Amino acid sequence: MHRLSGVALALFVPMHFWALGLALRGDAELEGFLSLSERPMFKVSAWGCGVCVALHVVGGGRVLLS
Repeated sequence: MHRLSGVALALFVPMHFWALGLALRGDAELEGFLSLSERPMFKVSAWGCGVCVALHVVGGGRVLLS
């Protein structure tokens, strides 16, 4: 699970930087992106990213302590 969550997070990071780049371009572009956040699939994906972070932290802690 640690590797799978790491891969999922590695795919998420470029998308997150892209969203931050939109924020630097202006309010209109950021608002267009944020309108996507109202969709249920986006909310499920955001929840999934949180689960991946938790799994990755727990898995990393297990590796460090073993």
